[in-house]
Amino acid sequence: MTTPLTAFDMGLVDDVNRSAFEAAGSGPFKPYADRDTVMSYYEVPPDVLEAPEALIEWAKCSLAIQIKGAR
Repeated sequence: MTTPLTAFDMGLVDDVNRSAFEAAGSGPFKPYADRDTVMSYYEVPPDVLEAPEALIEWAKCSLAIQIKGAR
């Protein structure tokens, strides 16, 4: 059984930060196993979750993407 993902485990992704997520081995969130639907959220790599300074930087980037999209 896998642990459910939370908002703290996911990062909003666009062309600005997608390569960092992919380089860390993360892929897009796929909410339904039986559908091809993917979302603009990627799982935050475990090593980033364990490094507060790095997590803050990744979170700032995802927040900036969210703010940009809200305009």
